[in-house]
Amino acid sequence: MAYKNSITLNRENRALKVTGRVQGVYYRATICQIANEMNLTGYVMNMPDWSVLIEVEGARDQLNEFRMLCEKGTVSSVVNEIVVVTGEVKGYTDFKIRY
Repeated sequence: MAYKNSITLNRENRALKVTGRVQGVYYRATICQIANEMNLTGYVMNMPDWSVLIEVEGARDQLNEFRMLCEKGTVSSVVNEIVVVTGEVKGYTDFKIRY
């Protein structure tokens, strides 16, 4: 599936806190790959409470699809819950894993 970059006016920001078995199962790498394929921007990072935090920016329809893909996860992951918060667009230029 090919995605076009959205103009800034149509971009939205979402923070997703993903809980479950999402660390040590290539979840961040998979999310980063998906986000880059969809031309989304932001980051993904492990949190001390064993959750994963994703901050992502893109068009609303892309963000909705991205959230569903986050729920699917990887073969080894188990996603128990995703809490989504809408935020201010920060203007990220790429999507990467933060450490």
